[in-house]
Amino acid sequence: MRSIGRSSASSAASLLRAVGLVPQGPVAWGSRVPCDAPGVYVIETPELFARAPLDHAAIAGWLARVPTLRLDGVHPTAEQLADRLGAFWIAGETVVYVGLAGTSIAKRVRQFYRTALGDPRPHAGGHWLKTLAVRDRLHVWWAETGDPDAAEASLFDAFAERHGRGLVLPFANREGAGRARKAHGITGSTLDREAAAPAVRHVITERSANRPSTTTPGGRIAQINAALQQLAGAAPEKQLSAVDAARELDRMGLLPDSRTRAAKPLRHMLRAGQIEHAYQENGFRWFIRCGRASG
Repeated sequence: MRSIGRSSASSAASLLRAVGLVPQGPVAWGSRVPCDAPGVYVIETPELFARAPLDHAAIAGWLARVPTLRLDGVHPTAEQLADRLGAFWIAGETVVYVGLAGTSIAKRVRQFYRTALGDPRPHAGGHWLKTLAVRDRLHVWWAETGDPDAAEASLFDAFAERHGRGLVLPFANREGAGRARKAHGITGSTLDREAAAPAVRHVITERSANRPSTTTPGGRIAQINAALQQLAGAAPEKQLSAVDAARELDRMGLLPDSRTRAAKPLRHMLRAGQIEHAYQENGFRWFIRCGRASG
C-alpha cells in the first residue's frame, strides 16, 4: 500500500461545491453523521494512494463467507479478486464513494457502517469499501438537499468530468445514475437474502462432567471454519492467532467478539474442539493453521 501524499484540500468537499451544495463535515468513518435530513454523502480516503490499499484478509474472508461469488463466471482466489478490485482504483483521487439518503443521512450512513462485507442488507451498495485496509480512517462528508437523486446524479457527472473520460465512478460505486454499471465481472457477491441469517450474537457454553460443549446459534460452525481457513491461507505465515482470527470474524459478522475479553467466544469454540487445524502453544496461546499450507 503506497501513499503518494496528502491532498492539499478535501476532494470530497470540492466535489460537493462543484454541484452547488454546501459540504458539511467531515466525521471519521464509524462516527455518527449529525444530520437527519435527506441529502447526499461522499466518502474519501485520508490521503492519496497510488494503488488500492486493499485488505487481503478481508477479501479472503469475503470469499469464504459468500461461496456464490464469481469472477468472470469462476470462483476466484483472493489474489485474483484483489487484482480485479485494484483495477478500478483511481490514483490521485481520494473520493471512493458517493451515496444518497432519501430521508435521513445519519440513518443511511449508519446502515452502511453496520453492513458486513457479503451481507445483502441494509446497505450493500458500496460494499467494496469494506475491502480497504484504511476503512477505519475514512472521512464522511455530506450535504443536505431536497432532491437527493438529482444531486447524486450531478455528483457522478462532476466526478467523471474531473477525470475526463466516459463512465468513471468512485472506487466503491458499482453503478451510477441511470443504472450505468461498471464492467467488473464480479457476480454473486452477497449472500442470498433468505439464506443470510442474522449475525451470531453470542456463544452458548454448556459444561458437562468431562468438558465444555459450545454451540453457535444458526449453525455457523462450518461457515466460521471456512472463513478461518481462507484467512489463514492469506496470512504470511499461513496461520492466525486467536485474537486476530476473532477480530476478523467479528468484522465479517460471523462471530461477534467480546468487548471486554478479546477472542473469548472463539476460545470457547477452540476448547470445545470445533475449530479445524487449531493448536495451543505451550498450553497458552491458540493458533489456527491453514490446512492447505503444505499442499
